[in-house]
Amino acid sequence: MPAALPRFSWALPLLFWGCSVLPNGGAIGEGAFHILGTAQDGGRPQMNCTKECCAEMAKANQKERVAALGVRGERGWMLVDATPDAPSQVAAMAEMPAAILLTHAHIGHYLGLAHLGREAAGTHKQQVWCSNRMAKFLRGNGPWNQLVELGQIELRIMEAGVSYSPIPGVSVVPFEVPHRDEYSDTFAFSISAGGERLFYVPDIDAWDELSFDLIQIANTHDTLLLDGTFFSDQELPGRDMSLIPHPRVGVTMDLLEETVGSTGTRVLFTHFNHTNPLWQSHSPQSREVRRRGFGVAQQGTLPAFRKPEPDPIAPVENYRLVWSDEFDGSEIDFSKWEVRRENGKHGKCTIRRDCSVLDGKGNLVLTTRLSEDGPESGMISTDGFSEWTYGLFEARIQFEKAPGHHGAFWLQSDEYGKVKDDLKASGSEIDICEYFGVPVSLSHNIHWNAYQSKEKAHVGMKIGLVQSKPNPEESFRTYSYLWTPTESVFFVDGKETWRTQEGLSHHPEYIILSVLVSEWESKQIIPADFPDSMLVDWVRVFQLS
Repeated sequence: MPAALPRFSWALPLLFWGCSVLPNGGAIGEGAFHILGTAQDGGRPQMNCTKECCAEMAKANQKERVAALGVRGERGWMLVDATPDAPSQVAAMAEMPAAILLTHAHIGHYLGLAHLGREAAGTHKQQVWCSNRMAKFLRGNGPWNQLVELGQIELRIMEAGVSYSPIPGVSVVPFEVPHRDEYSDTFAFSISAGGERLFYVPDIDAWDELSFDLIQIANTHDTLLLDGTFFSDQELPGRDMSLIPHPRVGVTMDLLEETVGSTGTRVLFTHFNHTNPLWQSHSPQSREVRRRGFGVAQQGTLPAFRKPEPDPIAPVENYRLVWSDEFDGSEIDFSKWEVRRENGKHGKCTIRRDCSVLDGKGNLVLTTRLSEDGPESGMISTDGFSEWTYGLFEARIQFEKAPGHHGAFWLQSDEYGKVKDDLKASGSEIDICEYFGVPVSLSHNIHWNAYQSKEKAHVGMKIGLVQSKPNPEESFRTYSYLWTPTESVFFVDGKETWRTQEGLSHHPEYIILSVLVSEWESKQIIPADFPDSMLVDWVRVFQLS
C-alpha cells in the first residue's frame, strides 16, 4: 500500500466571484461538478416537522434543496436526479440541462420531471436517461406517461456496467445498488468529466450487499459523493429504522478510512435527513467526520480535485507514472490496446476478441475456453500504441487456476530475434511473471534470439517455492519489473525476487497480457477445466522523473 497521505477536510466554505447562486447560498462557478442540493427526499425543513432542526429554518424562511448533482460537459450540462426543487436548481445553472439522469423512483429523485410538462416548461424531447425498469414505470404510470406520449421527454435506457456519453465530454457508467426498489431498481453513477472521476450514490441500503467492491471504486475515483442520510439510529425516535435502511455515516467511515488515508480519495457525504447533526458544521459529529479525513457536501461548485497519482509498489525512488490502465468501465480501451494475433494461433489456442473483456468491476478478464475447433484464449498488447525503453512496469493480477493454462505479463518488441545476440537491435522477451496453474510454477524469465533456433537463449528464476502465499490463483498480487540500462530487477508485492544482468534489452518494448495453452503444456489439459480466467486489476508504467 502507498505511504499514507495527509488527511484533508472537504467541508470548508466555498467562495466564488461572478457566479450564479443557489437560493440558500451555494455558489455555482466554473468547474465540472456542481452540488445542487444535499437534503434527503423531503428537503429541510420537512413538512410537519416542529423540531429545532426545522423550526428555525422555517421561521427564517430558509430551505435546503434535495440532493442533486449538475455536471458540465464540453457543451451544456446534465442533471443527476430531477428533484422537487428542480426549478431553482436548473435556474442556478442558468440554462436547461441537455440530459437528465435518474437514480431511482423515490420522490426526491424523479418528481421534478413534472416541471417538464405542458403546465410548466413544456419541453420537447428532453433526454431522460434511466434503467429499463425505471423507464417502464414512467411509461406505465400517470402523469409521467403523458410526458412520454406528448414527446416532452425522450427516454434513453441505460444498463449497469455499460459506458454512456449523455452529453459531449462526459462519460457515465451506471452501477446497480441495493435499495428499497418498490417501483424501479436503483443506480449509482461513475461520472468522468473535466479530467476528474466522481462516484455518486445518494441512496443505498447497505454496502455489504454490493455486487462490486467499494474499495476498488475508491481506489479508481477522485471523489466519492455518498449516502449520508443518517448519522445514527437515534435520529428518529419512535420510527422503525429497519424500514428505512441506509448505511450510517460511521459505518461508511469505518469501511473507507484506511483507503482515504492511503490514496487521498475525496469522500463527501450528501442526502442528509433533516435530523442529521451533520447539518451543523460545529457539531461533534461534523468534527468527527473531518477528523477522520471525510467531508460534508455543501451546495455549490465542487473545487476541481485530482487525487495524487499512485506510487510504485516496488521500493524505488524518483519514478513517476507515465502510463496506466485501471480497466474501469465496460469495454477495453482500444486507444491503448490491440487484440494481439486476433483469430491467429498462440500456442495451441486461437486468439478471440471476446476472450479479452472487462467485467464492469474494474478488472480485465482473459479467458481460456474450449470450442469445437479447440482451445481459444485472450491476449492484448500495447503494440502500435505505446512502447518504452527502461522503466518500472507493474500489474496487479489474479492468475488462472487450471494446470497447463499459462497466464503471463510480459514485454517484447516486433524486432525480437531478428539480429542474433544484439539486444539493442532486437531486444529480448521479458516475462515479468508467468503462471502455469500450480503455485510452485510462478516464475520470471528472459529470452533472446529467435525461437526454434540453435542460438535461442534463456535465463529464468522459479520463485513459486518461496512466493506461493498467498496463492496467485486465489488472490490478487502485484508483479513488478524494474528495467534499467544496467540490470533487470523483479519483485512480487514489493519484495525483490530476482536480479540479473543477462538478456538485458536496450530496445523499445510493448506490454502483453495473455493466457493460453501451449504445445508443451497440452498433456496437462483437462476439458473439464475450461473455461478458466486470469484477472488483471491494473497495469502501470513508471519512468525516472
